[in-house]
Amino acid sequence: GVAIGVKGLFPASLRGLDWLEVLVVAVGLPAALATTLLQSVLLAEGRMTAYNAVEIGFAVINFAGLVIGLVIFSIGVPGAISLMVGFNLAAAACYYVLLRHHGPPMRAPDRELLAQMLRYGFRIYVTTMVAYAVGRINLIFVNSSLGSSAAGQYSVGLAMSDGLHLLRSVVALNLFLRVARGEGDDRSAAVFRTLALL
Repeated sequence: GVAIGVKGLFPASLRGLDWLEVLVVAVGLPAALATTLLQSVLLAEGRMTAYNAVEIGFAVINFAGLVIGLVIFSIGVPGAISLMVGFNLAAAACYYVLLRHHGPPMRAPDRELLAQMLRYGFRIYVTTMVAYAVGRINLIFVNSSLGSSAAGQYSVGLAMSDGLHLLRSVVALNLFLRVARGEGDDRSAAVFRTLALL
């Protein structure tokens, strides 16, 4: 709804994207959010092998599909967006199946735990959301003022910075789960040494 509203009220901000492309992205957003949620549940269960297998598998399939689609079939921007949305839907379904067949039974949420988590994590969530929004808003400004070519170059830099941020976030998330389960610190020290080399 937000993407459609921005396109309707501020068409210059999404210059270079027609209505079909905006609609395809809007359809894919729930799947992207569901994928993130289901990934978090899988990580919380400590099922790293299943998580990594799906994540690596879909990254390879996504890359191969885009290369084949763009180079061989010349699918263009709408086709590439549709392909990525399709892979997001498939990944969300895959995570759901993994959790449905092997996950613990669903219970009512613990409100006290939720309040404690929000108290500690709210500032982190807000700063992460603001940083993400600033990058995307800057991309819209670059696109509207300098054109799609400059926006493409900016998006490459933005994706690289997201990757660097994601690396430390994933390492912290994996170490948090190990510490919460009471495992020893040998693995954590090895991860920190490897990360320091990167």
